[in-house]
Amino acid sequence: MEYILKTNPLVMTKIDYEHLKEIEQKIKRKESLTLEEATYFLDFVVYATRCKVVKDFNETFEYKCDLAQSIMTYYLKGLGVETSPNATQESISSGIEGHNFNVVKLKVDNEDKYFIVDATYRQFFLKENCQDSKFFIHNGIILISAHPGYFIKEEDYPLVENFLEHGYMEMTEKNAKVYGDSFFKTKTGIKKEDIPSYQLPGSAYMKLFLKGKVALSKTENELKNDNLLITSNKVVKI
Repeated sequence: MEYILKTNPLVMTKIDYEHLKEIEQKIKRKESLTLEEATYFLDFVVYATRCKVVKDFNETFEYKCDLAQSIMTYYLKGLGVETSPNATQESISSGIEGHNFNVVKLKVDNEDKYFIVDATYRQFFLKENCQDSKFFIHNGIILISAHPGYFIKEEDYPLVENFLEHGYMEMTEKNAKVYGDSFFKTKTGIKKEDIPSYQLPGSAYMKLFLKGKVALSKTENELKNDNLLITSNKVVKI
């Protein structure tokens, strides 16, 4: 497997569970987090989720997004964290690459901040799926598109590399546009020369993502029975 961006998922080699529990209690009490606490918390959420959906971080994370979304959502809701589960084909448009992700709200330094959280986005950066040969075009119409990674501009590589490593980024207009456009441009049923028109302002993506209410693929009991629920007591490390 070769990726167009050489970024590995973050591995938390030593988790400070006491610190994590303190952060959880602050969240439950609706107290503001410091930036360090918010970062540590989100790193844990993504890392713990990834540990549940794959056995090895060298895996591609393909077809794991809906499971990751369910695992993450139940953990966050259990703490009283406001989270919006999204599906690209519902939040952005039909006929594009289907994918599930979350938008998470945290109070950081006494200000509400929103984060795009996607533990499995790296699946769309496999080199074989991010080149012209991936397109299947019939009678001038795209029937199969390249993956979202194909549409990331080189100037945005540093942002996306960090996102691929950590699995989350603050939902600013800039970040929402980079992320949202990467999916919108996978539109099929159009001509290839029309791809540039399939984009939205970052502010539009932000509004759409905050409305996310997609049904989860797993119930909490199903996850519990399969030992897939996240707890702050123990994480099976990669």
